[in-house]
Amino acid sequence: MSTGTTNATDRAALALRTYFALLGVVSGTWMALIPSFRAHWGLSLEALGWVLLCIGLGSVSAYPLAHAGLPRWGSARVSAWSASGLALAAGLAVSAPSLPIAVLALYGFGVCAGVMDAAINTQAVTQEGLRGRSLMAGMHGFYSLGNLLAGLWVSVAMAWGVSATWLMSLVVVPALLLSGAMHRKLLTDRALTSTATAPAHVRVAWTRPLLLLGVLIVAAYVTEGALLDWGGVYLRLHAGATLVQAPWAFTAFSAAMVVGRFMGDRVIQAWGPAITLQRCGALVFVGVAMALVWPRLSVVVVAFALAGLGLSVVVPILFSLTGQLNPGDGGRSVAKVGVMGYAGVLAGPALIGWVAQRVGLSLALLLLLGLAALIWRMAAKVASPKLNQGL
Repeated sequence: MSTGTTNATDRAALALRTYFALLGVVSGTWMALIPSFRAHWGLSLEALGWVLLCIGLGSVSAYPLAHAGLPRWGSARVSAWSASGLALAAGLAVSAPSLPIAVLALYGFGVCAGVMDAAINTQAVTQEGLRGRSLMAGMHGFYSLGNLLAGLWVSVAMAWGVSATWLMSLVVVPALLLSGAMHRKLLTDRALTSTATAPAHVRVAWTRPLLLLGVLIVAAYVTEGALLDWGGVYLRLHAGATLVQAPWAFTAFSAAMVVGRFMGDRVIQAWGPAITLQRCGALVFVGVAMALVWPRLSVVVVAFALAGLGLSVVVPILFSLTGQLNPGDGGRSVAKVGVMGYAGVLAGPALIGWVAQRVGLSLALLLLLGLAALIWRMAAKVASPKLNQGL
């Protein structure tokens, strides 16, 4: 690789890290402001649940846009456009003059988040193909870091009396500026330079390998969403945590995920995707089992950290493998499994809540052991060189 090419790929990697971080910061800021949003509009818990459902529906409905837009305009442009839309939608949701406008803005927020997720993961696959090594875990690490820093930033700013509108504005404006400045540094996708292998209107079928990868991404997203959403409740109900201590599970899980993702690319290079997936699935199983079998505060916090470390590179590996299935499809395969992942994010925590209402939270979380075992069991198959031949 020549010096000029190396400089271009380095600039592209920096730009892509910026986009992953932007997605993490904007979405993390919104999540941290949800209590303020609820108080502003006087929403009941049930009403808030319906409002938040609009984000999930928007994310799922983003698939047709990503499927059509990525091959036509490329992940660089789509990343910039969707990042700008995400920032504007978040700003409107917080400052909307009426609740219906806020709800529409949140639906748009979900659409832009879904499209952006597909675009930046497609760009990561493109950069991995050029460099010939794993980059995906580290990129996702910047998303997780953005989430974590956004939560801390909101806590400090609100303690200083900064309003939700001003706080989001301080995020939206830099996001718009960075989004406009960075997209020209990203790389051209392979589908745009090899139209013979990827016609403009090609359709990507639901093959068995693609469906299997999608199922495992759903398993990972459901587990992640359930642990994040129900971890604090579990600490309160079963580990005797106070309201101050309840967020420790979220913090431990998120911090471990950041560490795991920044270490992940080296681990994947050393162990390979199959062994890494197997060991990560086993680590998630051990972490969830520890929390359920020994519900003491300190043990549960450590257990959530282990689960976060295990889950940290599962989704990045699965997205990389998806991109390798059809390298010239312009991101269509990534968009397909991505929408399955968002469906898991949407349905997973709700499913745990529905089961917990009937049999208790501890028994409901046993479902996560099955999902971790599925990741462990299928790791060798999805990471096999035979995946492209239909297993």
